[in-house]
Amino acid sequence: MGATILSQPSTVTTTSGSSGPLQTGPLYTLAVDVNVTAASGTSPTLALFVDRLGADGNWYAIWSPTAVTAVGTLSTSIGPGCAVAEVPTDNIRLRWVLGGTTPSFTFSASILAR
Repeated sequence: MGATILSQPSTVTTTSGSSGPLQTGPLYTLAVDVNVTAASGTSPTLALFVDRLGADGNWYAIWSPTAVTAVGTLSTSIGPGCAVAEVPTDNIRLRWVLGGTTPSFTFSASILAR
């Protein structure tokens, strides 16, 4: 049985940010999908991360693909035996960092867990 951990609708983003903490509970296999439908600015970049909350209270990146510079999709699986063989903790987050001059990206994201 699975659960939707994040369903972020398509939104214009002009600053770096995050989804905030997302609870996965006992579910440790994640399917992460991001759909970038628009990019603008001078040399815009969108760096994406899935972070897990460590026992020490700090966030640690467990997935960070090559920075996005144009329209397209990203998809991965995270967990034991997956494309990214990291084990998520009970709390994860999706984080994004924008670069370039006046960058703007429109993207949606989803994280499913099982």
